[in-house]
Amino acid sequence: MDFISNIIFSGKKVYRRFFPRQAVAVYQARFPHIIRFKKSEYLGKRCFIIGGGPSINEMDLTPLNDEYCIAVNRGYLLRDKGLKNVEFYGVSDAGGYRDFGQDIPNDFAKHYCIIGNIPWDRNDIKPSVFSMYSEHNTSKWISNGFMQFDIKEPLAHSYTVVLNMLQIAVYAGFKEIYFIGIDNNFSLPNMHFYKDSEKETSAIKRWNVDPTTNNNDAFGRAHSLLKANNVCIFNAGYGGNLTSIPRVSYMDLINQ
Repeated sequence: MDFISNIIFSGKKVYRRFFPRQAVAVYQARFPHIIRFKKSEYLGKRCFIIGGGPSINEMDLTPLNDEYCIAVNRGYLLRDKGLKNVEFYGVSDAGGYRDFGQDIPNDFAKHYCIIGNIPWDRNDIKPSVFSMYSEHNTSKWISNGFMQFDIKEPLAHSYTVVLNMLQIAVYAGFKEIYFIGIDNNFSLPNMHFYKDSEKETSAIKRWNVDPTTNNNDAFGRAHSLLKANNVCIFNAGYGGNLTSIPRVSYMDLINQ
């Protein structure tokens, strides 16, 4: 049987466990979680989750300096677009982290969220959420109707880190959550607001799957599940292929 190894970080110790490839279910609750913010700490607030799509280049992000924002992976480059800091920053790309990990500013976010088997080695940054995992078995995919409301347990899985951060945002208590930069288009010659790295380009080819449909299904399911819990999510981005959640005007939001 083919096996995948997962390195699980807990404090300074490293545990390596092996799972069958067809039954990968990394259950991080076996080891102590680090969660350094309170559940519902941001109860009733709104936030913006910012993806890396090229539509970001069409947007003025400076008004978001007065909002609670969440960025991911190379999202620290949003500083070049006028976004000074964010409340939460999440990184889940282990391969990418090896390229950009040392470039992450230690003053970019209040809460740094480390997801998956990231080889975290930034002693100058104290993560608020550390070594969080998602369960990869079919029943725990968001597109199949599962959403995790307690981040002490493994997150629901999807093809995009922004949906990991959505679950963290819900746990934090945000009730209005707006997505921008989720273009959900993997056929573009450049898929991000910055120049794609060679690893990012090769990763899509290596997946041998277009995540567009699954992402749309996942967002749609998340919308339904969260609405039942009095949490509303919206697409406030420009253009793109994210069509399964209500779209609102970014300009109207920032001019309120």
